[in-house]
Amino acid sequence: LLVVATVPNLIARGFLIAPRCFPPSPEAAQRLRDGLSLIGQRGGDFAKGATGDMMNTSALVGDLVESWLMHAAGRQTLVFAVHRAHSRHIVEAFRARGLRAAHLDGAMRPDEQDRILSDWRDGTIQIVSNCMIATEGFDYPELSCCVLARPTMSLALFLQMVGRIMRTAPGKMDAVLLDHAANLYRHGPPHVDRVWT
Repeated sequence: LLVVATVPNLIARGFLIAPRCFPPSPEAAQRLRDGLSLIGQRGGDFAKGATGDMMNTSALVGDLVESWLMHAAGRQTLVFAVHRAHSRHIVEAFRARGLRAAHLDGAMRPDEQDRILSDWRDGTIQIVSNCMIATEGFDYPELSCCVLARPTMSLALFLQMVGRIMRTAPGKMDAVLLDHAANLYRHGPPHVDRVWT
């Protein structure tokens, strides 16, 4: 396996940004691990339905909004939810605090998706919550906050999600990762050197 560049090297050379990472508390992470240990796996990851039901509680969704207000208020933000109901609940919680948020998923009409993405890019919408639509190949380098509300066993998926905020853009000084799914405990920070096999 030929490794031609590492993430730390690309950060040092100014091609990527190392995000400031905010994991859940060790106690909250342990509660998540305990809950996830009771959930089956499908396709090498946590079963989506049961995981979504576990994560889609008022306490967890409310904590997500409070954390955003504390660490990332004002930033263009992408939230990764487990499933549609979870994503919509997250959007409702942000809107209840007077914030401009929208839900995005692959079942929406293309013109509706385009409208939401356009409103997001021009600042009309500040926060977009999605489920499995803005991972690979999604290009919005100006994004500076990623909220992980979806636990995953997949290192590749974790890095794809967080990679949305690690791109550089004119005037972009930093990025914030708010992990509410204990993925940082599971996979480590996204900007560490890794040994690939």
